[in-house]
Amino acid sequence: MAAVPPRRQLSPQDAILALLFAPDGKKDNDEWRWASPIEGKTRLVKELFLTQKETRSGVNGLLKFQFTPGPYGPSSIDLTNTLDEIISEGKVGAEPINSGRGVRLRLTPAGGKLATQIWKGLDPQARSDLYRIKSRIGGMTYRQFLVYVYRTYPDYTENSLIRDELLSDADL
Repeated sequence: MAAVPPRRQLSPQDAILALLFAPDGKKDNDEWRWASPIEGKTRLVKELFLTQKETRSGVNGLLKFQFTPGPYGPSSIDLTNTLDEIISEGKVGAEPINSGRGVRLRLTPAGGKLATQIWKGLDPQARSDLYRIKSRIGGMTYRQFLVYVYRTYPDYTENSLIRDELLSDADL
């Protein structure tokens, strides 16, 4: 089989699948944990936002998604719609969590096969950048993660329904 050429830019589907496939920085029996789930659509979209904003690959154009200030901070209609599509196509599973208020996103076997191919086609810098964001953010609580995004990118929170409450907590 011929080598897959490195990807210059990821589609929304490929970006979602690659992020879900990336290791989360934790090990089980000295082996990296690959394809660990991501807790929630909001977290997944914001992890891709941070990849685009804070990594060499993102700055160099690996991701070119349109993010706008949404009701819960940076939002991308393309990513959200694509995520819903690949859930309905059976590439990503969405297990209800938090009494049905959220979902745990994980690759299905079909999505895992596709994600493996996408991952192999990424250049080493892109793989490293996706890993770094997923492992860094995965270690934060949901609230810590949101506070980080809101404080670092205030221009994307102007329409937020939770900004004032989130940033006014004295314990942060």
